[in-house]
Amino acid sequence: MAGSLNPTGHGTILVITLILLAIQSTVNITGARVMADVAKFGVYVEIVGTLGIAIILGIHGFHHGLGFLFSTQGAQHAATNAEGLNFHGSWLAAALVAVLAPVYIFYGFESCGDIAEETKDAGRQIPRAMRHALIWGGVASFILTAALLLATAKHNPVGTTVAGGIPGILAQLPSWMQDFLLLVIIFAFFSCGSSIQGAGSRLAFSYARDGALPGSGWSSRVNQRFKTPANALIMGGVITALFCLLVYINPGSAYHIWFVTYPAHVNALTALVSFGVSGIYLSFLLTVIGAIIAHARGWKPQGAFRLGKWTWPVLIIAGGYLAAMFVNVVYPSGLSSARAIFNIDWITLFIMFIIALLGALYLFIARPDRNVQRHLESGGAPPEAPPVTTP
Repeated sequence: MAGSLNPTGHGTILVITLILLAIQSTVNITGARVMADVAKFGVYVEIVGTLGIAIILGIHGFHHGLGFLFSTQGAQHAATNAEGLNFHGSWLAAALVAVLAPVYIFYGFESCGDIAEETKDAGRQIPRAMRHALIWGGVASFILTAALLLATAKHNPVGTTVAGGIPGILAQLPSWMQDFLLLVIIFAFFSCGSSIQGAGSRLAFSYARDGALPGSGWSSRVNQRFKTPANALIMGGVITALFCLLVYINPGSAYHIWFVTYPAHVNALTALVSFGVSGIYLSFLLTVIGAIIAHARGWKPQGAFRLGKWTWPVLIIAGGYLAAMFVNVVYPSGLSSARAIFNIDWITLFIMFIIALLGALYLFIARPDRNVQRHLESGGAPPEAPPVTTP
């Protein structure tokens, strides 16, 4: 039976995804402590796996010296670019696309804030957890990326890597070691998915508790046995499962919507993922803009974590960086552009526009802001939940 399964088939991927989603939902519903233990163990696995791959590749032998990390390998020219991308001879143009890769790395740290209500001494623990996630995630990613680059083929390293990807780099290792690393990667993804689902459910629960979501009464209920937002977790699991069905939408020809062209053979799930990263960076940017406006109006934050005299420098630098990176992510430079690796021309902005339009319609028709205002005026306290120690 296993031999008849197509590992790249949409049906196989969908079934495995739904099974993993069911397991993750069960783990999260069972209890926050279980979720914390899975997340904590997942962090250890990721650190060991990340550094382990780098060390193993180093022992096996790098094919390049450190100077290789600072070379362009002709990627800025279409004639010598492995994918035929044209940066018009500009290393800066190539760099602007290359820096989009870390966008997928510095992501997920905000989940710490979603479980703040269930964390002891959240005013100190949450900021520390965010800093550690960014610092150590960045360091580990840099080490792993450097090791993978140094381990690329000696001859035609870029072309060979584009053709075989990371599996092609790891193929030089013994088969049993490849299988072990694959298991490590699988569990790391499972742990990340469980953590993100748990944090996302807390975010949805907090909005529902304030009456800011459709069906807030149902979504804001806490399971009396497990003391977890089970309904919010179920809702998130169902929505995720429905989104997974987008994998079957794969148009055979291009579609034109206004001035936007949806290219042929681009999976709808790919378009949704491209929005996922740009959308989260937009939320980061809006948060900083909101903080700038609040501070300008004299707002004083509460809690143990304060920036003090560094408040304005940090806000200005953060706002400038996020604005520049957001434009870099969503800039519609054309379907033939090198940026299409991360952004499908106007598609990302178009999806963002549709979601913003639906949100605006809900805001003006249902007026959830009034529910939030009433909740604030009534001084509603959050439901009691067991504390979770952040890993």
